[in-house]
Amino acid sequence: MGAYGVNVSLPFNRKQESEADFIGLRLMAEAGYDPREAVPFWERMSGCPKQLIGKVCFRAQQSIPEFL
Repeated sequence: MGAYGVNVSLPFNRKQESEADFIGLRLMAEAGYDPREAVPFWERMSGCPKQLIGKVCFRAQQSIPEFL
């Protein structure tokens, strides 16, 4: 097994991950939550300051070094 997913085959493909996201959003809506709030919720959970989300925050997906 490699570190950070290198040389490791993942058990699910992108299509299955997208389907799981869709089902999760559908269940969220059925439970009475607003699905449009899912993205802002996970941005808040990332721990990055609001002004740095998606920019220079190391926890933001765009700023993770490619080799990881």
